[in-house]
Amino acid sequence: MLLYNLIFPKTTYTFFGFTGYENRSIMPIIRQSLIKDSTSATNIEIETYMAAIGFMKARADGCFENPQSLVWDIVPRNVLKDKDGNIYIIDVEIKRK
Repeated sequence: MLLYNLIFPKTTYTFFGFTGYENRSIMPIIRQSLIKDSTSATNIEIETYMAAIGFMKARADGCFENPQSLVWDIVPRNVLKDKDGNIYIIDVEIKRK
């Protein structure tokens, strides 16, 4: 969560609490701000945005990297664009290199 918040500060995750069932796993509840009036970004918009924040396309499947991190699952269903054209990454996977 911390690495995500550093890379994508416009859509930070905040810790809300825990949930779970008696005698089962406990899971954290995290949330992000609502992006009103949004649509899915196109692949070209995603690539342009990621390049602007220092990431290069690593593979054709929504995977990007910089010298420190590998980020994947950056595909239109996980990237929103608001009515002003601002890009918001909402649900991706990140790993330090």
